Amino acid sequence: IGMSHVREIVLVSSLGQFANDKAMGQLPSAYWQHSVAVAVCAQELALHITAPIASDLALIAGLLHDVGQLWLYRFYPAEFVQARALSLEKNIGIDVAEREVFGLDHTVIGAWLAEYWGLPRGIAAAIRYHHQPDTALDDLIVPVVSVAEVLSNALDLTGRDGNMVANMSAAACEKLGIDWSQDLGPLFGRIEARTEYACRVFR
Repeated sequence: IGMSHVREIVLVSSLGQFANDKAMGQLPSAYWQHSVAVAVCAQELALHITAPIASDLALIAGLLHDVGQLWLYRFYPAEFVQARALSLEKNIGIDVAEREVFGLDHTVIGAWLAEYWGLPRGIAAAIRYHHQPDTALDDLIVPVVSVAEVLSNALDLTGRDGNMVANMSAAACEKLGIDWSQDLGPLFGRIEARTEYACRVFR
């Protein structure tokens, strides 16, 4: 079936095993499903646009875009829950709430982790700037992951509670050459079908 498909299957199933790790406590499955949804969106966007970007890297970056939240939850669970509650209470982004509680947010920690693991620089950049893509548009994987996250929330792919749709960066869309006036029904259909299938491992 091809090495790229094997790699995708291994990544998703490995993430599913990690989700069931008792050391991680009871992190809601919505987190894992959101990561998968963004990964699928990122890969499908990479395949849809004409700009050159490796779809497998987009998938990995999407899966790991919130990995900093795992670190926060693993080592500071009470404070992490506090930040999530603050985000819902004040209707602010989780990154803003995390900065109020921790002094920094999951994007910074996630980028540090990616660099420590020796992942490609583009993946680290996508993790670091997915909430602020306009500051790092030169690496195409950054706007891909940013647009993918907003799109996954807008399509409500996982139906998670407190789903917040952030403003989509016009500069990121322009950089990727995305024309929202086109008929994107087939793209959205593929994203929804693949997300539903991939998220079964977390249910």
